Amino acid sequence: MMFSEIGIKVSPDDFKPFVVQVKQVHWRVAEKYGAVVDIEKVKDRTYQIYETIIQGKLKPLPGAFEFVALCRTGI
Repeated sequence: MMFSEIGIKVSPDDFKPFVVQVKQVHWRVAEKYGAVVDIEKVKDRTYQIYETIIQGKLKPLPGAFEFVALCRTGI
């Protein structure tokens, strides 16, 4: 989505070699297509898109609330 906004058509396979830090992923994919991008803006936009996609869909892992409660008590 973010790359299409700047006129680059990418595929999921473009990202597979770069499953690392977000900045590195965007920089490498942009570099592949010869695009000059502001990595901080691209990273921020990616997080915005991700937050929109996952909104209301995340569920806590079983036992997560109990674990956090235990951590808070110092046990």
